[in-house]
Amino acid sequence: FLHVHVDDSGPGIPEALRERVFDEFFQVEDLSTREHEGLGIGLTIARALARAHYSRLSVHDSPLGGARFTLTIPNARVVHTDPENAAQP
Repeated sequence: FLHVHVDDSGPGIPEALRERVFDEFFQVEDLSTREHEGLGIGLTIARALARAHYSRLSVHDSPLGGARFTLTIPNARVVHTDPENAAQP
């Protein structure tokens, strides 16, 4: 598996709401406390795309204090951008 982590140092996502953030139009913050505008469909689309490619998108605690989103791709071949360390065909 190839794991791609995206971490942030924000307030995080309470464990009880972590699966709900992937629901259409769900937003953790309510309208009175929301600092950023959004429709609440980005994570729904991202998870659907991951599943369409036999991958998984999940959310956990980040070592930075916020949320960590992890894309898990099965049987992925890692290709390095450094030509000296590039995977050979």
